[in-house]
Amino acid sequence: MEDEGVRVPRTDGRLGGQGLGTEEFDRLLQQARDTLASTRRATTATDVSGLGAAEAVGEALNGLVRAVANADGTLSDLTLDPRVLRVSLTDVADGVRQAVNVALAEARAAAQPTLPDDVPQVDLDALGERIERIQSESLRQMATFSQTINETLQQMRRR
Repeated sequence: MEDEGVRVPRTDGRLGGQGLGTEEFDRLLQQARDTLASTRRATTATDVSGLGAAEAVGEALNGLVRAVANADGTLSDLTLDPRVLRVSLTDVADGVRQAVNVALAEARAAAQPTLPDDVPQVDLDALGERIERIQSESLRQMATFSQTINETLQQMRRR
């Protein structure tokens, strides 16, 4: 006599139904890896869309040289006070370099997203390695589990 309280549906000759099969599990893990990869690309690439308005100013030679840089890494303005003509050419060149470097560094810093202190930093490389280990271990366990179920079903059919 068959116990009607415990019933395992069959789908295409396989036990189960809408559960999480190997293919679905692989798809979910691949989706996690893809999301991780796109997050890595987003954090390493400089996406400055909409950041052009953020500007930073660098000055040198007591304000005689003034540089304005945009968040996209471009120099939008370089102003030399006429009094700069009284300064040696070497000092003017050094002042321009200093002002531009300060402006670019501040523009880059302003373009970086800031997270609250209570938000932990994520090591994306370590996360990716962990996802790969989880996938390998899960596939191994799923294969073992599937083999055990198949052996149990074969024994039950023999009885």
